[in-house]
Amino acid sequence: YKPETYVVETESMKEEFKAFVIACGNASQYGNNAYIAPFASMRDGLISVSILSPFNTYEVPMMATHLFTHTFDESNHVTTLTTSWIRVTREKPGPVHYDGEPCDMDKELYIEMVPAGLKVLAVPGWDGTCAPVPFYRLVYEMLAGALPEIPKIEAKKK
Repeated sequence: YKPETYVVETESMKEEFKAFVIACGNASQYGNNAYIAPFASMRDGLISVSILSPFNTYEVPMMATHLFTHTFDESNHVTTLTTSWIRVTREKPGPVHYDGEPCDMDKELYIEMVPAGLKVLAVPGWDGTCAPVPFYRLVYEMLAGALPEIPKIEAKKK
């Protein structure tokens, strides 16, 4: 990644940032226990924004530690915002990740939270949180046969 200059506007501010990444979401992690927005909530109707400014190569281990220990927002290189909408403007169109999928988008991006805009089927009494599954448990369940088997495809003889 190369840092770019972005103009970030919300209902309460408008400011220019030089950043590697601007991550917007309503969940706290990217997946694999990488917590990009440790205090994000899927229930508060707000977007959590983490803006990662440029840092030196020797700081990569510390940034990774912050990412995997719920302390990403404590880094001097991270600015966090909470908002109901955000407009991000950059110099030209380019790549973005939309829920982990890369795609190209315009130079201006507008993101707005729509509270209760997604209906989800859930177990009665679910509090909306997800406990991370430790990797060793996943491996154990696979070895113990708790996960479904992948069907084998047999080659047909001619």
